[in-house]
Amino acid sequence: MWSASGFHIGTTVVFVVCSLNDICRALPGENVKLFADDTNLFILGVDVNTLNQKCNYCIETLNQWFIANRFHTNVDKTNVTVLPNTETNDICVKLSEIAITKVQHCR
Repeated sequence: MWSASGFHIGTTVVFVVCSLNDICRALPGENVKLFADDTNLFILGVDVNTLNQKCNYCIETLNQWFIANRFHTNVDKTNVTVLPNTETNDICVKLSEIAITKVQHCR
């Protein structure tokens, strides 16, 4: 089956899968997990300040990877969960100067 733009329908799917397979190279050493169209990033830190800096660096780096690969980060659907949530007030993750919403759990 062919799309209106002249590409075989399966070609786009293969392209997307191939593009996403190298997302881990954007953040070597970090724990990036993919499921369908969701990207999860698990970040560890020894203290709140280090964790805050690392989170902001990683989210900005991932966003640059998305832009370079013609993907879009939907800030409205992006959340941060801090475990344990004892010091969550000190964590402020931003993407393009927009604060990312902190939640207790993700769906």
